[in-house]
Amino acid sequence: MLELRSISFSYLVKGPLILDTLDLKLNGPGVFLILGNNGSGKSTLMDVMSGFKRPAQGNVIINGVDLYGTDTATYELSKLISYMPASLKLPNNLYVDDLIQLYAGPYYPQALCTELGLDKVRNKKYSELSDGYKTRLALSICLSRGAYIFLDEPLKSQDEQLRKLF
Repeated sequence: MLELRSISFSYLVKGPLILDTLDLKLNGPGVFLILGNNGSGKSTLMDVMSGFKRPAQGNVIINGVDLYGTDTATYELSKLISYMPASLKLPNNLYVDDLIQLYAGPYYPQALCTELGLDKVRNKKYSELSDGYKTRLALSICLSRGAYIFLDEPLKSQDEQLRKLF
């Protein structure tokens, strides 16, 4: 279970609140979609839920433990979280296979690589990939890790073939 309790967030100490006393409860496995206008705080919300941005106030509770409670709690809970931000930069000089090993680890499902069409680019450097393949790579890594998966614009730069998978 993931729960947000009275979450507030601002990019400036005395600036306007992007998230203002937000409460949310996600009761278990499933797919949840966050919709809103551009600039409404969707990406910021995912940054807070995934541990990348600390809220000004409130708590992010995962499986009964406060994500921002202690360094140990943050570290342990971060193992359950997989986050793909809208703009992800990976090292340009590494090959796709190297990036998969580095970020996805030894349990990376080969079937996912095949389904997303990454087999044909595994021997290319990240800098040689199109934006679409960069997004597919990030998506495959994110989907192979964590119990809580946050995807921010996962179909950006994707063709109709991949969109049909979702």
